[in-house]
Amino acid sequence: MGDDEAQHCRVLHPDRFGIGFQFFNPVHREPHERINRLVSTHGMLWLMGLAGFGFAYRREHFLDVERQKAAEALNLAKERFRIAAETSNDLVYEWDLGRNIQWFGDIDGLLGYELNEFPRTLQAFVEALHPEHAEPIMAAVQTHLQQGAPYATEYRIRRKDGTYSWWSARGLAERLADGNPARMVGTITQKGRAGTTAKRGTLQGNL
Repeated sequence: MGDDEAQHCRVLHPDRFGIGFQFFNPVHREPHERINRLVSTHGMLWLMGLAGFGFAYRREHFLDVERQKAAEALNLAKERFRIAAETSNDLVYEWDLGRNIQWFGDIDGLLGYELNEFPRTLQAFVEALHPEHAEPIMAAVQTHLQQGAPYATEYRIRRKDGTYSWWSARGLAERLADGNPARMVGTITQKGRAGTTAKRGTLQGNL
């Protein structure tokens, strides 16, 4: 025991001398050192965890920004579709592969309806197809979605007054990374009213 340790022990109460000796004894200092090392290790782990949290936050923020940019780009593309369709005789459609179809262009006017009167659903579209065309058209759509066969065809569609128009349609499925279709977009051009144009077959197109 050194001079400093001996001086400290002399001022201790005799009952506490043993405890004071344990504090200065290197053998009994080992638990304290282990505690210090443990605290240091946990502190490092805490800092590493904090750094990981910060990285995850920055990554999520970056992804949010990218998602917002993608959404803005999609909205801009849709607006361009709408303007292009409304300034021509063409329609642009976007089908979510569920029940909804979004139309860009004057579909109501082409079918003789008031503004927004024609339902924007797949069911309404299929019901408006000529009975001879409905089943082959939907079969062609499914072949395109499942096998990637080109979708380009012509068909008759019923107007509000019961007469029919000839439409020429094209479409393309947008696919996910795994190849599964996510949605289908395409264009439609009105060729004329049934009975007022050159005679066509029951169904033309690439089916």
